[in-house]
Amino acid sequence: MSKSGGNAEVVAKRGDVILQSGQDGVGEGVRNILVSSVVLGLASPVFAAMFDGRFSEGQNLSPASPRTVPLPDDDPESIIMICKIAHMQTAELPLKLAATVLSKIALCCNKYDCANVVRSWAIIWIGALLEDLEAADFEKMPLATHLLELPREFFRVSQRLVRDPTAILSVTKATDGHEFLPLEVFEYLLLRQISYQRRITTAFASIVTGLEFCAASKQALSTFIFGLRRNDLWPVNQCSVLVIKSKLRAVPESPPLYASCTTPNCACKSVARYTKATLIAELDKIYDAVDGICLDCVRQKVLGEQKRECRVPHAMREATVYP
Repeated sequence: MSKSGGNAEVVAKRGDVILQSGQDGVGEGVRNILVSSVVLGLASPVFAAMFDGRFSEGQNLSPASPRTVPLPDDDPESIIMICKIAHMQTAELPLKLAATVLSKIALCCNKYDCANVVRSWAIIWIGALLEDLEAADFEKMPLATHLLELPREFFRVSQRLVRDPTAILSVTKATDGHEFLPLEVFEYLLLRQISYQRRITTAFASIVTGLEFCAASKQALSTFIFGLRRNDLWPVNQCSVLVIKSKLRAVPESPPLYASCTTPNCACKSVARYTKATLIAELDKIYDAVDGICLDCVRQKVLGEQKRECRVPHAMREATVYP
């Protein structure tokens, strides 16, 4: 990025304001960003009020002598990225962001009421995070999608947190020290995640226990359980069906329980199924049954906002109506 005024990063070449974001000794330290007050005013009603002449920050603005505006409490990188998008300087923007970075941008957008500016880019960034099952701090995404006014992404994020978790949801990390979404929303997600994990455990238990009818069936089940253990699938310690299924590929399919049984009328002959295929089918049912949460229902029922038409339809199980 080019420089101006010694150490100001240029977002607008004829800018009349230098935003001084951050604090010395904190994170990245102070970053100076040369911007246009007109562009920021169009992007944010907060900046529009700041620069309309009623306050000192908006008086005698001129590209010849840009006025410095301190923003010590704001994350410098978030302010820079918001300014770049507002000024249409997007050529160097990354197509992927860490969840923590996106969360900070969402908080800045909420502060300056400029979510409209970054919404299109946020959809790209959230889409990339949704594809990354190992994304760190993904718990921050419900708050981010709420602040950025993205109901479909909120649905997908809440769905992903339940059915593709890398760990049990951390409510402390998810709230990020803020109260924009009530604690009960995250507790609801956590309870759904725990229930989902129990269903996975039950699916495994139903496959590997209670079917020991004879020596042949015991041998078939023992072989399958050994394959699960060898691939770290038994006892069940995974949270994601997708991860479990990827590991199941390495587990050999056992023959039906009755395959080598020579006992006439043995109960094993009533279970004419392949163990691995049955387990995968059950896991698919559990996975497909998980829905996302409707952001508009959350806002109406929990935040007390005025009733509006839900932007994610509830028909055909496309979204869970928040209880």
